[in-house]
Amino acid sequence: MVKGMEGQRGESTRKTAKEVLVKLGTKVSRKGVEKFLRAEGLKPKRRKVGPVLTQLHKKKRVEWSKRFRSKSMQWWRRVLMVDEKSFGMTWPGNRKNDIVWGDENTVVPPRDLQKWQISAKVGMFICYHGAGPVVELKSWKDADYANMVNKTAVPLKKKHYPGVLQVPCFHDNDPAHKGKLSKEAL
Repeated sequence: MVKGMEGQRGESTRKTAKEVLVKLGTKVSRKGVEKFLRAEGLKPKRRKVGPVLTQLHKKKRVEWSKRFRSKSMQWWRRVLMVDEKSFGMTWPGNRKNDIVWGDENTVVPPRDLQKWQISAKVGMFICYHGAGPVVELKSWKDADYANMVNKTAVPLKKKHYPGVLQVPCFHDNDPAHKGKLSKEAL
């Protein structure tokens, strides 16, 4: 029973109690299964949500920080940063199903990011002086993204950096940032 649950996602104590009843004919409560697992030195561990940073991601982040660490505070005060976010609008499911039983050496894999059926997409620009408005995006397509740039970044640039022709702009490597219309808008 312990080997079947250790490090496995979705192996709940309720499910295991039912399996014991079917296989051995012995009625066991989920609390009984939990006590047995704890007696064997296992603990419930909750899986964290989010993408896992690979070694390549970490290496690129270090390279990026080394490339820009020598820039002056005056330069950083002119930087615009952009990001977009999709907010899921449906129930993500039962978090209790994401408990993994294991000892202190058990590696708990992260949960997969939830793919939402309905979501709200928003984007905004931030600079040293503050944030621009949050703008709803209809999609991640180039035209919608360029529209968001025109609604947020352009007014932010005019307000805080009048007369400055080029303002450094940082973004993640989302494909929407690389479209022709988005590049022209920035």
